[in-house]
Amino acid sequence: MLIHGWLDKEHRLHVTKYPDAIPELRGVIRNGEPITLESGQRLKAYSAGKPNAPAQAPSPSVTPSDAPVAGATMLDADQCRTLLSYCEQLKVNPQRVFVKINTQFHLNIQTVEQIPAAHYDRCIAFVDAAAKK
Repeated sequence: MLIHGWLDKEHRLHVTKYPDAIPELRGVIRNGEPITLESGQRLKAYSAGKPNAPAQAPSPSVTPSDAPVAGATMLDADQCRTLLSYCEQLKVNPQRVFVKINTQFHLNIQTVEQIPAAHYDRCIAFVDAAAKK
């Protein structure tokens, strides 16, 4: 069993993939919440075969007030289109770029429009590297 995700600077887990065969884990390890002792208790109960864990709370959406990089200049429309087109051309899911940028720079990027312009070249390099795998 693997749950893929990353932690933001507030130590909240942002799940990028739950195991398809075990959907109830969404209620055990919750997206958008910190990993806490309560999380551990839910996992312990799940592992012991206890009744279903509580349903997952809805994931918080990103709003301008909690944008990944306050005050940073984001990619312009042409850069966004170019990056998405490049991902499509090389058959790389843009989510892989977001996860890589989020992990490396401790951000909370969920759309291409939220990528700081200063990271554009790095994103292109990530796409190149992902296409080679």
